Amino acid sequence: MKLSRSRKMWLVMVICAGLVVAQYQLASSWLITTQQPQPLSETMQTAIDQLQIDDSVMAAVGERVIRDIALQISQKLSSEMCTSVVDSELQPVSGKQTDENGEDIPTLYIITPTYRRPEQLAELTRLAQTLMHIPKIHWLVIEDSRVATPQVTQLLLRTGLSFAHLI
Repeated sequence: MKLSRSRKMWLVMVICAGLVVAQYQLASSWLITTQQPQPLSETMQTAIDQLQIDDSVMAAVGERVIRDIALQISQKLSSEMCTSVVDSELQPVSGKQTDENGEDIPTLYIITPTYRRPEQLAELTRLAQTLMHIPKIHWLVIEDSRVATPQVTQLLLRTGLSFAHLI
């Protein structure tokens, strides 16, 4: 039996439509039978239950956690004690920082000119998060305005970085 050209096209379209329907049916039945994800708290609890920690690791983790908590508290206290909106003097860097060879790391000065616009805080926040990973840094933020923006000042205080907020 010889099929005409139009009948061949109809046959191909019907086969494709059948494949699409079969694929849809298989995909929906697979989605229904998949296991639902556990809540985050259950996952965390399971991971904690499976974790076996010896005393030396626990002591090191505990010391690091205590150090992080102390750093956060000192940053919060220092930001609350600051009364001036514009701080043009250097803030002391905590501790003596050295590189792998034991040499003193020089202070890195980052100068950021900025002006008031909708995306200003988002960009400064991203930059601050990056700068927080750099040791011994002093951030100079220079605003192009007559008065300092309170939101920028609060952001600078929250970072805990050594900074100068100039207008």
